[in-house]
Amino acid sequence: MSAEAGRLFAAARSVDVSAEAGRLFAVARSVKGFMPDAEGEALYRAGRRAAAQVAPPAPLLEIGTYCAKSAIYLGAA
Repeated sequence: MSAEAGRLFAAARSVDVSAEAGRLFAVARSVKGFMPDAEGEALYRAGRRAAAQVAPPAPLLEIGTYCAKSAIYLGAA
Protein backbone atom coordinates (compact mmCIF):
# COMPACT_ATOMS: atom_id res chain seq x y z
CA MET A 1 0.00 0.00 0.00
CA SER A 2 1.38 3.41 -0.89
CA ALA A 3 1.96 5.99 1.84
CA GLU A 4 -0.86 8.14 0.42
CA ALA A 5 -3.27 5.21 0.33
CA GLY A 6 -2.30 4.35 3.91
CA ARG A 7 -3.02 7.93 5.04
CA LEU A 8 -6.38 7.95 3.26
CA PHE A 9 -7.30 4.59 4.71
CA ALA A 10 -6.31 5.71 8.23
CA ALA A 11 -8.37 8.88 7.84
CA ALA A 12 -11.39 6.88 6.72
CA ARG A 13 -11.09 4.54 9.71
CA SER A 14 -10.90 7.45 12.14
CA VAL A 15 -14.24 8.91 11.00
CA ASP A 16 -17.25 8.11 13.16
CA VAL A 17 -19.13 5.66 10.98
CA SER A 18 -22.03 4.96 13.32
CA ALA A 19 -24.58 6.84 11.19
CA GLU A 20 -23.35 5.21 7.97
CA ALA A 21 -23.17 1.79 9.64
CA GLY A 22 -26.74 2.24 10.86
CA ARG A 23 -27.86 3.05 7.32
CA LEU A 24 -26.06 -0.01 5.99
CA PHE A 25 -27.57 -2.18 8.74
CA ALA A 26 -31.01 -1.09 7.52
CA VAL A 27 -30.04 -2.07 3.96
CA ALA A 28 -28.72 -5.44 5.17
CA ARG A 29 -31.95 -6.12 7.06
CA SER A 30 -33.93 -5.56 3.86
CA VAL A 31 -31.80 -7.97 1.80
CA LYS A 32 -32.98 -11.54 1.25
CA GLY A 33 -30.98 -13.99 3.34
CA PHE A 34 -30.81 -16.21 6.39
CA MET A 35 -28.58 -14.19 8.74
CA PRO A 36 -30.33 -12.88 11.88
CA ASP A 37 -29.79 -9.17 12.67
CA ALA A 38 -27.83 -9.90 15.86
CA GLU A 39 -25.46 -12.20 13.96
CA GLY A 40 -24.92 -9.54 11.29
CA GLU A 41 -24.12 -6.91 13.90
CA ALA A 42 -21.70 -9.37 15.58
CA LEU A 43 -20.05 -9.91 12.19
CA TYR A 44 -19.72 -6.12 11.82
CA ARG A 45 -18.04 -5.83 15.25
CA ALA A 46 -15.73 -8.78 14.51
CA GLY A 47 -14.80 -7.22 11.17
CA ARG A 48 -13.95 -3.90 12.82
CA ARG A 49 -11.74 -5.67 15.37
CA ALA A 50 -10.02 -7.86 12.78
CA ALA A 51 -9.28 -4.99 10.39
CA ALA A 52 -7.85 -2.87 13.22
CA GLN A 53 -5.42 -5.58 14.40
CA VAL A 54 -2.98 -5.00 11.54
CA ALA A 55 -1.03 -1.86 10.74
CA PRO A 56 -2.26 -0.12 8.70
CA PRO A 57 -5.83 -1.40 9.15
CA ALA A 58 -6.66 -3.82 6.36
CA PRO A 59 -9.70 -4.04 4.12
CA LEU A 60 -11.90 -7.11 4.51
CA LEU A 61 -12.70 -9.65 1.81
CA GLU A 62 -15.58 -12.10 1.75
CA ILE A 63 -15.81 -14.79 -0.89
CA GLY A 64 -19.07 -16.53 -1.67
CA THR A 65 -22.16 -14.85 -0.28
CA TYR A 66 -25.86 -15.52 -0.77
CA CYS A 67 -27.53 -12.23 -1.79
CA ALA A 68 -24.63 -10.30 -0.12
CA LYS A 69 -26.27 -9.78 3.27
CA SER A 70 -23.08 -10.57 5.23
CA ALA A 71 -21.00 -8.61 2.71
CA ILE A 72 -23.02 -5.48 3.59
CA TYR A 73 -22.26 -5.94 7.29
CA LEU A 74 -18.56 -6.43 6.52
CA GLY A 75 -18.59 -3.48 4.15
CA ALA A 76 -19.96 -1.31 6.94
CA ALA A 77 -17.02 -2.38 9.10
